[in-house]
Amino acid sequence: MKKNYFFKTIIICLLTIIGFECHALNFNEIITIPCSPVIVEGSSEVNTLGYEEPFYAGGTGTESDPFQISDWEHLHNVRENISSFFILNNNLDQASPGYETYASSSANDNEGWLPIGDNLIRFSGKFDGNYHTIKGLTINRSSTDNIGLFGVSFNLDIKNVGLIDVSITGRTIVGGLTGFINGKSAKISEVFVTGTVTGVSEVGGLIGQSGGIRISNSYTDVAVEASISSFPRAGGFIGFS
Repeated sequence: MKKNYFFKTIIICLLTIIGFECHALNFNEIITIPCSPVIVEGSSEVNTLGYEEPFYAGGTGTESDPFQISDWEHLHNVRENISSFFILNNNLDQASPGYETYASSSANDNEGWLPIGDNLIRFSGKFDGNYHTIKGLTINRSSTDNIGLFGVSFNLDIKNVGLIDVSITGRTIVGGLTGFINGKSAKISEVFVTGTVTGVSEVGGLIGQSGGIRISNSYTDVAVEASISSFPRAGGFIGFS
């Protein structure tokens, strides 16, 4: 009599001291398969394996437990929670994960960094650099307004961070830190920017155009260029206010 045999492969996820491992057990064979844990708290995105990955290194986005930023992808994801609290865990530069994808001259079809916040969705969060720096941010968007690390912001609160060797080009309302900012509660403290910022008009080393803001203990060392010949609005700190 012919016998039919049915074999089952069992997937077992083992929690170890160093993280998660998945093993496929098929009788005498044990095959290790890459496996990511499913994240059920906080903001997340689905990876290529179908598992959820966190937008940030940790945190829940509150004042007491801010979202944590450890690489360029985490910084890019700030736009997903524009009114939350954030903290920078470490310096970011050209060697940090995600630089080529998000902040280099070749990123986003050679347009570089995509500014956080626009006229429809303005950044209104709180960002603490934790006395770390962000180095090598590149933007090449000469036909776009509201350009900077942040594009358009409202009542933002940014402190304790330095932007080093930025290379930023936009059209109008261009700044090293943010293109446009307003709001009675907006404030910037202990922030500095170095590098180059270029545009047509409303070009500033820190802010392109401001509708009112409190700034303290901050400085810029930026080469600023506004190309318009008639009434060029430009400044080492703020282009126009």
